[in-house]
Amino acid sequence: MENKYFSNTIARAFKIMEMLAKHKSAGLKEIADYLNAPRSSIFNVLYTLEKLGYVNKNSQNFYELNAKVMFLANSFLSQNDLRFIVKPFMKEIVLTTRETCHLAVLLKSSYEIVYIDQVQSPQTVSLKGYIGAVFPAYATSLGKVLLANLEDSEFEKFLNQVDLQPLTEHTITSKAELKKEISKAKVQGYAVDNMEIDLGIRCIAIPVKRINGEVVAAISISAPKERMDDVTINNYSRLLLEYGEKISKELSNVI
Repeated sequence: MENKYFSNTIARAFKIMEMLAKHKSAGLKEIADYLNAPRSSIFNVLYTLEKLGYVNKNSQNFYELNAKVMFLANSFLSQNDLRFIVKPFMKEIVLTTRETCHLAVLLKSSYEIVYIDQVQSPQTVSLKGYIGAVFPAYATSLGKVLLANLEDSEFEKFLNQVDLQPLTEHTITSKAELKKEISKAKVQGYAVDNMEIDLGIRCIAIPVKRINGEVVAAISISAPKERMDDVTINNYSRLLLEYGEKISKELSNVI
């Protein structure tokens, strides 16, 4: 990123923490290779993060995130009014469908989605996600519906830089096909993940909008494919769209 105000050192620190969040732990060489940076430079950043309490070394001498990062995450979650407004509606959705419901936002810096809340299905066999989980937007219903609501220029920027890696045999890896999928989501108001990120799991999502149409997040219903056939998806699409209108009205009253 070419900008005189941009600090590569700070960027490396955050990229290291993001890597450790995804991979749980890693050695110095692995981190340096991942960031394509000299080990000496990466060691300096890791040493600083360790002294500040954000990472530590385990018994295998691998770096991992320390509990202090929870302070930052909890600070964001506790100040996020959106979660408190949407949560009652998510609980109603789960009571009606008995399936897992997620709330997510789009990280435009990486075009990934992150779960900021969830209500778990009461059923034994269900999707086990967790708050803070990050996934590529192109392979999830939440991500697709958020991509569908980007400005055209922003979506083209996404298409130009995204690397559509196959996560399952069903993942869309053609940019032309993905563009059609996003256009479809824009028209119908919802998007579907057909086992594109988890084999055996199908999901449907809608955008969460303010009353003025601004998209601030997305909510989804996820279930094993045996409980999420096309008829069920059609029923859930109507249910979610109804709740989308309810949430928009509530957001206009509070935020």
